[in-house]
Amino acid sequence: MAGKRQHILPRFLQRGFASNIVSKPNGRETVFTWYYLKGLEPREITTENVSLEKHFYGKAGELSVDNDITDLEDLFAPVIRGLREKHDGYQITDSTLADFVGHLSMRTKHIRDSFIDIAEIFTDTLFRFLANHQNFRWWTLEYHKRHPEVMRKMLDEQFKKMGVPRFQRRLALESLTSEKRLEFISAVIDRDQSEYESTFLTLRSELLQKIPSMTKDGHIKALAKSLIAAPRAEDYRALNWFVCKSPEPLILGDVGCLFEVAGPKQYMTITGKDDELKAVYLPISSDRLIVGTASPTAPPINFDEIIRAFAEHSRDYFICREDSQEGRELQKLLGTKAQVLTDDEIKEIFIDVLSES
Repeated sequence: MAGKRQHILPRFLQRGFASNIVSKPNGRETVFTWYYLKGLEPREITTENVSLEKHFYGKAGELSVDNDITDLEDLFAPVIRGLREKHDGYQITDSTLADFVGHLSMRTKHIRDSFIDIAEIFTDTLFRFLANHQNFRWWTLEYHKRHPEVMRKMLDEQFKKMGVPRFQRRLALESLTSEKRLEFISAVIDRDQSEYESTFLTLRSELLQKIPSMTKDGHIKALAKSLIAAPRAEDYRALNWFVCKSPEPLILGDVGCLFEVAGPKQYMTITGKDDELKAVYLPISSDRLIVGTASPTAPPINFDEIIRAFAEHSRDYFICREDSQEGRELQKLLGTKAQVLTDDEIKEIFIDVLSES
């Protein structure tokens, strides 16, 4: 049965960042870690209470992938445990590790919240734009100039339903799809200005309220279709994977994995098919970093830079084995580079969509 409290970052992964492990008489263990949540004092808590959300992967009786994820974790957990014992520079030949990266990169709250942000910004920008009378008037006229066939087809279908003879339909269409149609459309928009503005603002408000639940449903459906991102997993399997030992304590951020790409954005939390992947980073313990690279040998790692990048690209928190001043400084960086797309990039996409419609 799928439980209510569903962990987003696997507890077997969090275990590598334990500050303390307490054994119980019944043989079970309680794992503690230092939890650095944005805006709050760091505190030591159990991994039972880190990175979880009620019904994040769905409810029992509805579409849910919680049980499937639990089963898959049974495959991944021993691989990660074994790699924590490997020496610096050890090359990983088990493709299960690449599959774990493909799975982890698509299951996190980080990715879901990122898509919510993008959808909310785009929706807000679009409907505020269209709620402005002059903007809506401009876009509608431009659309009909570029796509006169849309109006022609719509009118022709209506005339057919009305039983208008073919030759009369042709004459009417020639008249209605000439320049006169733009004058007519413009007059209608001007006449109903306040109605259009009210409609778009209402739609904006309704859609913004629905985006989180719609995104959650879409995310769960995508996971139900495949718990491992097949196209990207193939790319990950083609990389050479190594265990790299860190001289300083690593952190595990809510992003899970971090991707290094060619281009102005050196590190990304989500990659697309056009991104040139240079390396993949996955911390599995306080002193072990897994690195995927095209290089045939373990690459040199700037651990200070990688740790900082994980803090910057994590949205809300990271965990670490200790409370330290260094950790508190990293905490201040949380979320500073967590956006998949900046507001300006989303607006550029918005402009392109409007221009090409």
